[in-house]
Order: sequence, then structure tokens, then C-alpha cells
Amino acid sequence: MYTCDGAIKIEKSDQCYSCEYFLKGPSCPLLEALSTGMVELNGDLTVQNCGLYKKLVRHLKLVGDDDDN
Repeated sequence: MYTCDGAIKIEKSDQCYSCEYFLKGPSCPLLEALSTGMVELNGDLTVQNCGLYKKLVRHLKLVGDDDDN
């Protein structure tokens, strides 16, 4: 994670990609604090053990499976 031109950039090595909060955008407490200026990000930060992390669990269901006939 780093800032560039006033925007927060998330890298693939960050835990954010598999976090439920990240998909909800501004509802992530860490990203909200960074974007509002409550905390500053100096340099690069790899988010690997965030205390706010909530693993995103996806539930998929197949509809119209031909084996049911």
C-alpha cells in the first residue's frame, strides 16, 4: 500500500485483496482513516496482519445444472 498523487494504491502483496472491507470501499476503517487524513502513510506499507481484517468468503451456487434431469 502506498500513496501516489493523493490516492491510496493497494498492491497485490497486501492482505486487502481478500478482505471483506476492501470490496466495500470506504467502509474499510484503515482506508477511511488514510483518506480523511486522520493517519498518514509515509513510504510503502505491506498490509499482511491488519487487525481489522475480515476474510471475504464467497458463496457460489450453480443454477440450471443439467445433471438434475
